[in-house]
Amino acid sequence: MKKSIVVLMLGLGGVIYAQEATALSNVSKTDTLKLRDITYVLESSVLNDSLDIVEERSAMPAIHTPLNSRLKYIATTDEGFKPFISLDSKQDSIVLVSKYIKGELESGVVVEDNGAEDLAVVHYTDFKPVTRYITNSDYHFYMYASSEIEKNDALRDQFDNLDEGELLPYKQSYVNDKWTSWNGNLTESQVNIDGLSTPATLYSSLDENKEKMMWKIIGKDNVLSYVFIEKEKGITTVYEQSFKKEGSKLVASPLNTASMINVGFDKKRVTAKTEKGKSISDIYFENFGKREWKKPNQYIFDYKRKSDKKDTRTRVVLDKSIAPDTIFFDFIVALANNPELFRRDVHLKDFSYEQILNKKIIVLNASVKALYTLE
Repeated sequence: MKKSIVVLMLGLGGVIYAQEATALSNVSKTDTLKLRDITYVLESSVLNDSLDIVEERSAMPAIHTPLNSRLKYIATTDEGFKPFISLDSKQDSIVLVSKYIKGELESGVVVEDNGAEDLAVVHYTDFKPVTRYITNSDYHFYMYASSEIEKNDALRDQFDNLDEGELLPYKQSYVNDKWTSWNGNLTESQVNIDGLSTPATLYSSLDENKEKMMWKIIGKDNVLSYVFIEKEKGITTVYEQSFKKEGSKLVASPLNTASMINVGFDKKRVTAKTEKGKSISDIYFENFGKREWKKPNQYIFDYKRKSDKKDTRTRVVLDKSIAPDTIFFDFIVALANNPELFRRDVHLKDFSYEQILNKKIIVLNASVKALYTLE
């Protein structure tokens, strides 16, 4: 340990004051540590021995991992994190810098275990966590569908910068001793859907001018599926995608999209895009045809109009590119076949969805006057 003398010259009279400085030290040590399945090098340097100030530099190996992809993303997009994250090309590592005073984290960026299967990248200032980045598949898909439907180019660019299979990092702030939630402006509920052993999670924003719903469904073989629905100005848009888990990643199936509009009084049209290409399907509301009449790719639902007891048939004619017996298929058929959905005074929130997968129907709630009954 070495000591230094600080000399201060004050005033024009040349009076000299001398004081003994605090003890300094350049002692450092290096350890190899492990965080879950990540082995990294931690270098600790004593900046001030007397005040017990230590700088730690965590060198994460710069190999392709979800954590390193996130670190690179944060370092290039967030000014608050940039001073504490750097790429060491010589050591082929990503270095995180943090400072400790008397063993307590005072400032910098660290990686912390976030439970489940996630790691959090956390920024500290004045001994307190300020912001952090985590991943959440619900947030990822909700923002992705929103960015596409709203044509938000800034958000689209963020998704384009992700490596394939990676989730968009979500930034949280630490407020009143807890982390803010991505879905704070949404209503979250659990819905029991017939045929599912696990209730579906529904995130919704049900403004009457623009309604949004995102369904999180755990189906067969623990396949995770998301269905995003937006209804605005007579247009109903659907985004659907399924994910299978492979290691620490969620491997996505091709994205399916559809848009439903009115075409005249008795006809609706579905424009869809799947891995098989773009397609157009039509839904007819008619009062003729035999009850047992069926054709390939055509699905019949018989309603009765309450006002005059007149039969009304919904004939859903789907293009072959929309694969049957899939969640996307079930949602499209259920949303398309109900004539109530296209009323100006009816909204997504006015329906029950318990039978959407097993019977491919949605049922108008009793609180809303129904104009039709399903036979």
